[in-house]
Amino acid sequence: MGTLRVLTYVGHMVGSAIGGTITETYGTTATFLCTAMLSCVSALLAWIYIPADTKPLRDKNKNVPKSRGIVSLSDIVRPMQTRAVAHLLGIRFSFIMANQLILNSFPIILRDNFEMGPQEAGMFTMYSTLASVVLQVVLIRPLTKRYKDFPLLMLASLALTTSYMTLTCMTENWHLYVYAILKNFGVILRNNVVLSALSKAAPGEDTGTVMALGAMVESLTQIISPPISAYFLDHVGYQYLGATSSTITAMVTGFMLLTREEFK
Repeated sequence: MGTLRVLTYVGHMVGSAIGGTITETYGTTATFLCTAMLSCVSALLAWIYIPADTKPLRDKNKNVPKSRGIVSLSDIVRPMQTRAVAHLLGIRFSFIMANQLILNSFPIILRDNFEMGPQEAGMFTMYSTLASVVLQVVLIRPLTKRYKDFPLLMLASLALTTSYMTLTCMTENWHLYVYAILKNFGVILRNNVVLSALSKAAPGEDTGTVMALGAMVESLTQIISPPISAYFLDHVGYQYLGATSSTITAMVTGFMLLTREEFK
């Protein structure tokens, strides 16, 4: 899984650089055409190399109770009755919501407010992804081995709040690179700690369900946040997005301080 994550980062870096160059030189039609061709190659490789069955087949002679459906609502609700799980899912939702408010409008901010063309924006994205890899290996991995969840979450919250406050006063392009380092550090550390804490807080039989709930929380923010981001960007400017996100993370920090016994 770790190797897969590194390969994903490499794909982001290479794709950002090449995609920006193709768009700048040949236009968006060529970029989408290349994307479609690579998707076809990916599908072909999956067809050839990924086996049809990766898990043992269920015994066909084993009777399955007819009353049990494919998805059981009780199986989804049961983990939420664990206080620590509900606590962590709420924290995860708030953190991701704060980041998603900015992420939705960030390409428009780069284009309209910092006058970045496709190639320059692609290089910036490549830099941001490379910074994520370096931060994961050099800083975050040693920190997660040495410190417990609560101080790490507080550090992530501090980094995120600082990065969002930086967004409110950015005027030069180099400010974006400082913002990217702070934000990426906070986001990666937050993800590692919250997902690890969720897996520890959930009963063994509910670990998969809790991980799915964590993904569902992230998807929920992607549904709610776009209209809010669009309204702020159209009516008050991107600086207020940074102020709103920093306020959310500061409130989450206060909530974690008040409920720190949940992390013991």
